Amino acid sequence: MRNCLLGVVIAMALALSACNGRSSDSNPKAFCSALKKIAVQSAGLQDNPTPSAVKEQAASVQQLVGIAPVEIESAVKTEADAWNQFVKTGNHSELVGKKYAAATDEVNTWAEEYCK
Repeated sequence: MRNCLLGVVIAMALALSACNGRSSDSNPKAFCSALKKIAVQSAGLQDNPTPSAVKEQAASVQQLVGIAPVEIESAVKTEADAWNQFVKTGNHSELVGKKYAAATDEVNTWAEEYCK
């Protein structure tokens, strides 16, 4: 499980540096800022994947759904759903599945473009 979480954390953190944001969404800066926070939080998760840290990560990703730009709203929801499923069941299979990977790629691509 630790290797799975490490891969997920690295994928989430890849595109998250300083954020200025440009998008059709009304507040991409808030979204970029939240992504940065999650990247920092994720670093701690890979070092110590306790149940409470996993729950905190799931809650943070869920909060992104409400502020996600329209272009990636569905992808962010897919990520949040996978984290919530992991918290509920302890099964991380959705976090390593193709659907989650595609959603993460979509979010990372958006972040590379707009969170500069």
